[in-house]
Amino acid sequence: MKKYITLIGMLFALNSFAFIGNTNNGTTTDSIWDAANNIASPNATVFLASSNETVSSISAKVVGMTGKYKFAIYAGNNTTATTFLRGTSEITNPTNGWYSVPLTAPLSITNGQYYWLAAWGNAAPAAMYYTAGNTTVWKVLAYTTNWPSPFTQGGSFTANYCIYAFNTATNPPVTNTTGKVTLAWDPSPDSSVVGYKIYLGPVSAGYTNSVTLGNVTNATITGLVTGSTYYFAATAFDGSGLESDFSNETSYTVPLSTNQPSLNMPTVPTLLKVTKTTP
Repeated sequence: MKKYITLIGMLFALNSFAFIGNTNNGTTTDSIWDAANNIASPNATVFLASSNETVSSISAKVVGMTGKYKFAIYAGNNTTATTFLRGTSEITNPTNGWYSVPLTAPLSITNGQYYWLAAWGNAAPAAMYYTAGNTTVWKVLAYTTNWPSPFTQGGSFTANYCIYAFNTATNPPVTNTTGKVTLAWDPSPDSSVVGYKIYLGPVSAGYTNSVTLGNVTNATITGLVTGSTYYFAATAFDGSGLESDFSNETSYTVPLSTNQPSLNMPTVPTLLKVTKTTP
C-alpha cells in the first residue's frame, strides 16, 4: 500500500516584528537562584542585532514564584557581557509564563552588534525557560536596586533563554495569551486513508505534540503561544492505524497581536509530497 500526502503551502503575511532575542516558547527551565548559598544569580544570554532598532520593552518567560523579577540589556561581545545599558521595572509574584516589562527608557541597538539580555530574581525558585543553543553567562550576586556594571561573569553554559527586547510603539506587548493557525493539505489519493495527523513542536523536526483528525483537508490548531515559532508536519493513516512518513515541514510564528484573524489558507499546492510503501 502506498500513501501520499501533499501539504498545502501556508500563505500569510506576518506582522513586521523587529526584536532582538529569542521569542520561542521553551519548555525546559534553568535556575537563576543559587540554592546552595541562598542568593540570587543574575543570568544573561547573548544575541546579535540584525537591524538598527529602538527597543522599549523586554519580554521573558519565567517560572512562577513569590518574589520579584527584573530584566536588563548589556553591551558586550560574543563571549562576555560588559556594560549595563538599560533595565526594566519589576514584576511581582508572577505565575509561569511570558511577561512584558517596559525599559526605564527606550534604547537604540545597532545592526551587527552583540547585546546580552539579562534576568534577575530575588527568591527561590526563580528560573528562566530556554531553548537549545546560544551562550548564557551567570554570576552569584545578591538582588539589589542596581544592576552590576560590568557584569564580571562567574561562568557560562549553553542555553538560549526565552527573552527578547522589542518596540512597543510598533508591536503590542506579549501576554500569556494564545493564538491559532489554520493548515490545509491535498487529500491522499489512497482510498484506504481514513484520517490525518498534524505534528507540531518548537524546533525543526522536534515534534512534541500531535493532533489526530478525520478524513478532512484542513484543521485549525489552537493554543499556540504568541510570539513563538512552531514547526508542523503531517501524516496519513489507514483504518488499521498504519501511518505514512512525515510530510515536508512548514513553520509558523504566531503574531504578537492578540487580535489577529484566523488564517484560512488558500489551497495552493507546494508539492510537498511524501510516500511510504508497505506490504
